[in-house]
Amino acid sequence: MRLRRKITLAFFGISSLVSLLLALVLYRFIEHKLEDDLRDRLDDLAHVGSHGFDIAAYKSLTARLGDLDDNAVSAVEHGAEYKTIYDQLRMIRGAQPDLIRFVYLLAPTDDPANPKFVVDADVLELLGKIARGDPVKPNDAGEIEISHYNKPYDVSGIPLLAKALASCARELEPDVVHDAAFGVSSLSAYHPLRGSDGVPLKDAQGRCLGVLGVDILDTDMQAALSAARDLAIKISVAMIIVALLVSIVMGTLLT
Repeated sequence: MRLRRKITLAFFGISSLVSLLLALVLYRFIEHKLEDDLRDRLDDLAHVGSHGFDIAAYKSLTARLGDLDDNAVSAVEHGAEYKTIYDQLRMIRGAQPDLIRFVYLLAPTDDPANPKFVVDADVLELLGKIARGDPVKPNDAGEIEISHYNKPYDVSGIPLLAKALASCARELEPDVVHDAAFGVSSLSAYHPLRGSDGVPLKDAQGRCLGVLGVDILDTDMQAALSAARDLAIKISVAMIIVALLVSIVMGTLLT
């Protein structure tokens, strides 16, 4: 009986260790695969989205960028052209609503570090919430940050976004970037607006006409990765149970 117990425990210990190691390898594989898949989906969505805008409406909006007061900004944001682009941005997000959090269009200015927002997929929704008195999440400084039309955006701390605007080329962040102004950390893809021929569009000065930004929040990425972690844990438990049963059988057969 003592020999059977020792054999059973030995088999169980070895089998459990192997099971845990296999589960760890499986989790790491799934984690890296899922991260790569999320990045690919983000980049693909931004690429497809960059081809689908009403360029005439967008150009009309960029032509009015400048020294505007709040009333002028509000008038643009409640105009038909803004609403057209706004709806198109929300359609991009609607393609992956559980994955994509922020979608926006930026236009370069004479200051490379401070492009301006043209349209953001959240502006009209946030304005509606504020008008109704609904709660709106503040940023790290406790302020409500809205990407209004014509608002400058400091990209000095986001070099790949600055590069995309300057070179009119697609860029994909290799890592999560924290944005203190909006109080979020996200993985982002940046794609220049393109014509029907796929060529990036430029303005009369030869600058990039605009860049589409598409963001996945770090918290949403971690939620997706936690699903992979849960799967690995379930597989580990199942393998340990199987290891226990096999150990009992082997201990019985060998004694």
